[in-house]
Amino acid sequence: MDITWIRRERRAFTNHLLTRFDNGYGLSVIPEEFASVPGLSEAAVIRWTGDGERDWTLTSPFEEPDDGILRYATVSDVEAFAQRVADLPPTG
Repeated sequence: MDITWIRRERRAFTNHLLTRFDNGYGLSVIPEEFASVPGLSEAAVIRWTGDGERDWTLTSPFEEPDDGILRYATVSDVEAFAQRVADLPPTG
């Protein structure tokens, strides 16, 4: 899956990337160079609440991971997680 990042933003000593899918969900990813474990990324499911670049909130649409955050992930793990999020039914 090709992921188009719509924003790179610096928050609390780390950089993170945001993407938006057509279903109203997206991902916030802390790339491997800024993650808590070097070489591994962290990805959180977000729900877009508007059209602005900051109009989103964390959400947990899956039972696993139960908090909607994928930790200690390789690039291929993040890509598979992104596809899973992109395949969710549209938000209401």
